[in-house]
Amino acid sequence: MLAASLRGLPAGSLVFDLGTGAGDALLDACRRNPGCMWAGLDPRERALGELVRRVSPADSRVFAVCARVEDVPSLFLGGCADAVMANPPYGTAGSGRPSPDGDRQLSRSGRDTLLHAFLRAASHLLRPGGTLLTVNRPRNLGRILTGCSAFDLGVEWIRPVGDRDSPASMVLVCAVKSSGREMMLLPSLTAGEMTGQS
Repeated sequence: MLAASLRGLPAGSLVFDLGTGAGDALLDACRRNPGCMWAGLDPRERALGELVRRVSPADSRVFAVCARVEDVPSLFLGGCADAVMANPPYGTAGSGRPSPDGDRQLSRSGRDTLLHAFLRAASHLLRPGGTLLTVNRPRNLGRILTGCSAFDLGVEWIRPVGDRDSPASMVLVCAVKSSGREMMLLPSLTAGEMTGQS
């Protein structure tokens, strides 16, 4: 869903995918936006190894960075990115059913402040006018909105995603660095409609 919403980036744009994992969203967005540079950031070496294996050796547009989102401000120059995708963990540590796979558990849940660490990292990376796309559970929408406000990310639109005639299961949020535009609540779509597979 996240990658399907990131379209029409100008050639030469630098895009970060925070919490990229094995790079599914990054590689999909890369195909949809030829001519851009892509940085997949994740603290899990095994997941990044999978991303690197999936990238063609001749493709110099994609690179992997093994780092935590908390370290982004000390690793990268502020305002270097044109866009950021972020798929923060949906839960907090100790909530929900634990996964026996440590990497999977890291991608599902983290400490309470991790969501805001993703937003702070995105704000640091983005140039004024740069776009953040993030996806999360509806229960975290309030925290996303307050975090965006705290880190100079103006929310431009929110799209609920879920089955027809049911509460939304996910929300997709688009924010722009240093934007003062009015926020829009877009119509709900199913995941298939978002990805063009319906």
